[in-house]
Amino acid sequence: LMTLTPLKHLAGVNGPVQRGLAAGESVFGLIDAKPERTDGVVLSERATGKLEFIDLGFTYPEQTRAALTNINLTIAPGETVALEGMSGGGKSTLVNLVPEFYPLSAGQIQLDGKPVAQIALSSLRAQMAMVSQNVVLFDDTVAANIAYGISATPDQIKQAAAMAYADEFIDLLPHGYETQIGTRGLMLSGGQRQRLA
Repeated sequence: LMTLTPLKHLAGVNGPVQRGLAAGESVFGLIDAKPERTDGVVLSERATGKLEFIDLGFTYPEQTRAALTNINLTIAPGETVALEGMSGGGKSTLVNLVPEFYPLSAGQIQLDGKPVAQIALSSLRAQMAMVSQNVVLFDDTVAANIAYGISATPDQIKQAAAMAYADEFIDLLPHGYETQIGTRGLMLSGGQRQRLA
């Protein structure tokens, strides 16, 4: 009877140990990951935004079937393009290739006539913003979420909100830009969260 309580405690240890092992595996996977390239030209000014996909092909590592093959597409500056297709058709993959989240298997992508492989990653990624379907917001103010990662003035924050058409709903919030939005933006609708992100 006296061993019953210690055995229960031992059984309770298994959960944290398994979580620790899974977390350790993630950490070691990150440590073992191949570092991103650090070469390339730093762009001195804002890109005009002409994006070209030339004979683009991509196959995920350890896969035999290509996710994308022979993609040729030109997107003009200021043009809006919607990618549609079946689930698993390569839409997200195509978008993730532009900031070089994955290395190309074939062909090339050009930004304003320059291959993105020749542009420094920090400079390339500074040229774009990307909002996925599942956005990450913090339990902080609207302004702090907009300015996350940079030091921005209140005017810059308001300008960014206006460009994303988020100022319309922000002005209606109880404390405007100083409104706390809750964990993961719980106080906002899905569309409002995406515009804020």
